[in-house]
Amino acid sequence: MKSIKLSLKKILIIFTVFLCTKTQSQSIYLELLGKGVVNSINYEHHLSKRISGFNAQLGIGFAPSSLVTIPASINYVFGKRNHHLELGAGLTYINGYLWVDDDRLGPEVGVHLNLLYRYQKPEGRYFYKAGFTPFVARGIGTWFGVGVGYSFRSI
Repeated sequence: MKSIKLSLKKILIIFTVFLCTKTQSQSIYLELLGKGVVNSINYEHHLSKRISGFNAQLGIGFAPSSLVTIPASINYVFGKRNHHLELGAGLTYINGYLWVDDDRLGPEVGVHLNLLYRYQKPEGRYFYKAGFTPFVARGIGTWFGVGVGYSFRSI
């Protein structure tokens, strides 16, 4: 439990640093499966004037069976024009039951990686992403996700 609290404190410190920097764009997106395990709603904070560059993401995931997750990651987006590669890593807090009759997951913090294709026009507000999001946590391994989102300011 002490290591979970320490991990959550680290996540909060990282996001506080990112949120105190001048932002170029902010996005919100829904993700099915992925780093939120079943589904999640995520906030994305860009640190670049273009789509390419670093971003930080924080979300909350849930499942009808009482599973709650909090994914947080730092990513780098590569690419020009409409097609991009998003690479990153982060932590996901997991607590609850994936399915009603399953063993309890957590509370624990799992490590996840992001290897995603992202489609977003340079001045576009809408984007789509899909890819591989493997987990290192008890009971979860190879994983993938798809998402759709909206940027509040064009990058």
